[in-house]
Amino acid sequence: MHASSTVLLSLHPRHAKKILSGEKRLEFRRVWAKRPVSTVAIYATCPVQRIVAIADVSQVHEGSPTKLWELAKAIGGGLPRRELYAYFKGRKAGYAVELENVRECNPALDPSQLIENFRPPQSFQYLCQTQHESILRAMRGDESGWVMFIAGVHGVGKSTLCAGLVREGEVLHRSAGQIIREADEKALSEDTKAVRDIAHTQKLLVAGVNRLRNGGRKLLLDGHFALLNGSGDVEPVALEVFEALALDRIILVHDSSKEIRNRLISRDKTAPSVSKIVELQSVEVETAEAVAETLAIPLVRVASGDLAGFAKACAGSKALT
Repeated sequence: MHASSTVLLSLHPRHAKKILSGEKRLEFRRVWAKRPVSTVAIYATCPVQRIVAIADVSQVHEGSPTKLWELAKAIGGGLPRRELYAYFKGRKAGYAVELENVRECNPALDPSQLIENFRPPQSFQYLCQTQHESILRAMRGDESGWVMFIAGVHGVGKSTLCAGLVREGEVLHRSAGQIIREADEKALSEDTKAVRDIAHTQKLLVAGVNRLRNGGRKLLLDGHFALLNGSGDVEPVALEVFEALALDRIILVHDSSKEIRNRLISRDKTAPSVSKIVELQSVEVETAEAVAETLAIPLVRVASGDLAGFAKACAGSKALT
């Protein structure tokens, strides 16, 4: 499953300018993305070094230089014949990415403020949904609405850690359960922590988080990568949910299974077995790692009760700056 259908495309400033003016509707490439691409963010190289536009991909044409030159004449290639043939010299075929609905970034955007550890791509790079939405928010001039996912099994101590960082009026802390119950109070079981319909609850969660983000809120979202379903089995939360949540960063809180069970019994008077908590934590970690890698977002591990470590982990996120 692919995380994104957006790429950041490096262009010489003169080509970027022609795309913005409408003179150039085709961007030529010797190689192109293997994944389907629906949107490109246009990065103008030195001396501009800024993201100058977002555009939709209408179609990707593949063919010989002769065929691509005919397309350039018909659609708008923005370069002379000799330059196109020189670019494709030694190649039997290439690509012409047809662009439409070009939206200028005004002012142009500094990618280092939107993409962590940014390095200009030589040709293009895939953007995850979080990075794409960061660019869109910056284009709209929205107040920074960020979601940092504080993950871990029930009873690991996430709420205690979050409470130490929440600043009233600046950062909001909500558990996934709170957001889900606001939409459907019967969706979750208070007694067993089992979820009757995981797909339904995750739709409620995404809708609720999006409402907060669209309001410009900075959110510490306390939730899980793995849950007990209605049958009491451990089930990982689907990748699509985290794509839709467009997370800025993941902080994974961990503790010993025995400590977690003791904490749950003290708090709730009931708890899963130690072996079930071991299984839950194992799936939680595996899923967190897979999501972080696929969405290209930071994952930081913090021990339960480590307030200083938690504050340090959060400090690198734009949610708290």
